[in-house]
Amino acid sequence: MKFFNVRCPALLPCFLTFVFFSCKAPEPFEFRGLENLTLGEVNTDSATITTNVVFYNPNSFRVSLKNLESDFYANESLISHYVLDTLLDVPAATEMRIPVSLRVNVQPILSNAVSAFLNRQILLRMKGKTQLGHSGIFITVPFEFSKNQQIDLPNLFAE
Repeated sequence: MKFFNVRCPALLPCFLTFVFFSCKAPEPFEFRGLENLTLGEVNTDSATITTNVVFYNPNSFRVSLKNLESDFYANESLISHYVLDTLLDVPAATEMRIPVSLRVNVQPILSNAVSAFLNRQILLRMKGKTQLGHSGIFITVPFEFSKNQQIDLPNLFAE
C-alpha cells in the first residue's frame, strides 16, 4: 500500500506528459490526381463528370475523414462544388480513392476547351475543408490542391 501512495503521484505527471506529446494533429492529405475521368450526360449548360479523386494519407497512423466540402476548378474557372458527408477510415501511409460524380457548368470549360484538348492536359484545383480525426478527436483542416491532369481523349467519352 505504501508503494501506491508514494510512487503513483510521482509517475502521474510523467504519464500525462507522455500522452500529451505522443498525440499529434493529423497532417492534411496530399492530392495525387484523378483516375478514370469520364464525361457523361452533356447538355447546353451542364455536364456530368465521374472520376476517382486520389489522395494520399501522409500520417503514420490511421486517420478518419468526414465532412469533405470542396470547390473544383478547371484552368482557374469554378466548375463545381462537392460535398461528402460520410465517415471514411484511411489507413496510415496509403492512397485512397473517392468516387465522385460532379454536375459541372460547361461555360467555363468551353472557354478553355481548345487549349485543353490541344495540350491534352488541364490544370485542376480543389479548394475546401474537411474534418480529420484520430481517436475520436476531429479538427477542421483547410486544403488546396492543384495538378496538371493529363486528359485521355479516347476514354473521356466512354460510356
